[in-house]
Amino acid sequence: MKTNIRKTLRQQLSIAGIIFMASILSASSCSNNSVKMHTTVNSDGTCVREISYCNVLPQSYRDSVAEVKEEWLLKHIPERIDTSFFKRSGVNFVSSDSVITTYIKEFSSVEQMCEEMPVKMTEKRHLKSHASLTKKFKWFYTEYTFTEVFDSISDEFRHSVYEFLPKDEVDYWFTGQPNLVQGMNGAEVASKTANIGEVVQMWLYFNGMYKYLEEFALPQNYETIENPPVSRERFIELQDSLCKYIVSSAEELDKIDLKKCFREFFQSDAFSSQIDEDWKLSIASQLMYGEMLELSVPYTLTMPGKIVDAGMGTCENDTVHYPLTGERLVPHNYTITATSRVTNVWAYIVAILIVGIAIGSFVWKR
Repeated sequence: MKTNIRKTLRQQLSIAGIIFMASILSASSCSNNSVKMHTTVNSDGTCVREISYCNVLPQSYRDSVAEVKEEWLLKHIPERIDTSFFKRSGVNFVSSDSVITTYIKEFSSVEQMCEEMPVKMTEKRHLKSHASLTKKFKWFYTEYTFTEVFDSISDEFRHSVYEFLPKDEVDYWFTGQPNLVQGMNGAEVASKTANIGEVVQMWLYFNGMYKYLEEFALPQNYETIENPPVSRERFIELQDSLCKYIVSSAEELDKIDLKKCFREFFQSDAFSSQIDEDWKLSIASQLMYGEMLELSVPYTLTMPGKIVDAGMGTCENDTVHYPLTGERLVPHNYTITATSRVTNVWAYIVAILIVGIAIGSFVWKR
């Protein structure tokens, strides 16, 4: 498969490129980045989850609906948030055109917190995670380690991206680790990332095509085909081969003649009537995978005491920041972890008293 895929890498991948860029732009839009999630872990094992979002609307409009402010705010909850688990705790008018609404809930444990995830990947699928908190007493300090693992969305893709790229390139592209561009100059980085990006686009297109073919195989659709050259069961068996044939049939994806591909592959024109002029748009809609790849929810974490290890995050003022995006969930589970320490002041007092008593006892004996 890799040989066929790489034959087209140097060509202009028009459809996939447009879709890929649309995904990137959408991920950086206000509607996505306005949603943020914050977790506070307490020393007793309890925790608090906050989900907030920002609406940007003209001051004049906000004033005009001031008398029904509560109802107005609820109409602007982003589709990413499921508020059924939480209660709204406050509304903050941060500027003349910005409103931040926060939902908050306390939990008895981090395990319970993960059972009520307020972020949605799609209308039908919630973001899922499981967490743990370990506490180690080390006399002069107590160490806390929090770990939260977000489930991968790899099950949404019929063909894994690992079928198209080596593991290190996949992990670098979606998670940034390992750093494959260490020591490269700008031109070398551009060449390296462009090649990987093109294959990733091809992988998305391949999976989109596969989903499109699955629609063909639905009983209600297949039964409308007059004199199909193969049975529905055989068509399903041939989907992988058909996808490979279609994707490798043209130097540029936007120049694929789908009817011709079907005709040549099956030596029959029976499927032509089922392929409309909007088939490329159908592929494009499949590539969005229900906006899963567009997920972008900045995640912050507060731990008891002082952060001593932020894992893959960045620590500012004892708050750890993690990027939580749909891309990071593509190849495998995404893990965030942090360790903090709480100084046991009483342990120092006891130690000083013990030393003092020991010294006093030694002096007294002499």
